Amino acid sequence: MTIILVFLLKSFSSNPVQLKQADDLKLPFSLSTIDPAESTAITVTLNNLLVNDEPVIAIDNGAVAESDRSSGGFLIDPLFQALQADVDHQKRVAKYRQDSKFNEVVTSIADRHVPFSLLSQVMYTAGQAQFSKFKFAVVKKAS
Repeated sequence: MTIILVFLLKSFSSNPVQLKQADDLKLPFSLSTIDPAESTAITVTLNNLLVNDEPVIAIDNGAVAESDRSSGGFLIDPLFQALQADVDHQKRVAKYRQDSKFNEVVTSIADRHVPFSLLSQVMYTAGQAQFSKFKFAVVKKAS
């Protein structure tokens, strides 16, 4: 029993970040060895756009309606508002807690079939909302 306990403790992941994968979300594969860090998460599927698992806007087959975009079609207005609210929340928390600060990192969890044009609009919108560092979530492929 002791050996099993030691094995289970060693194999138990101590990573606090948990990524939820929706039914309509298929992540790309990678050989990356970097563990995810806690950050704001933008989930992009062919049907929805979510910020921290909260629905922001419905997407029609990988495209955002023109009425929801501005700045030459690159800024997704509902996404910008949701990200700006998250930035304001992080800054408010950092103001009162010394161990906390505004994290400029955003993790993009995108379906492997999402068009690059939509990803570029999401990245542009995140950049306008003061996020300057981007990470992309992938499924770790066995080597």
